[in-house]
Amino acid sequence: MLIFILLSFSMSINFIQTIDVDPSKYKSCVCSSGSIDVSCAENRLGLDSFAISGGSGHIERIRIEPCDKWPCELSLGSKVRVHFMGSFSRDSNSVKVRPSAIIDRLNISLPGVDAEMCGKHVQCPIKANEMRDAEVEIPVFKIYPLGPVEVAFLVHCESELQFCVRTSVIIKD
Repeated sequence: MLIFILLSFSMSINFIQTIDVDPSKYKSCVCSSGSIDVSCAENRLGLDSFAISGGSGHIERIRIEPCDKWPCELSLGSKVRVHFMGSFSRDSNSVKVRPSAIIDRLNISLPGVDAEMCGKHVQCPIKANEMRDAEVEIPVFKIYPLGPVEVAFLVHCESELQFCVRTSVIIKD
């Protein structure tokens, strides 16, 4: 499994935090296209409310910018760039991302995202077990509620779940 997350703000100073991911350091968590288990335990790296789970791909590492602490703070009107790096479990001509948020116990797909990643966000076709680096941009719309929010990013090849990453963020004005 592999996922690379990059949160980016329009700031003159950017902090970069790279997290090398060892899946054995994470407790189990259900993260599927139908639902997200928000009761998943925290990982053992001390990064509150961060879980990597589900899928048949391999996650190499995660990087978040400009987060220098957890949970990350996102400003309304900013854009979030989600980067992931790793290998997929199968050959594929299609890679799709589905970001969602848990708001008032509802799993809501985040709008404004180009779901098809091939061509623009990742080089395709995908070959099984070949390392890939990809990025997708997600707007933080001004209508989003302020405060803590659980966010998940699901990545599929064809119809097979490859990666799932879940994290807590704080949306601020």
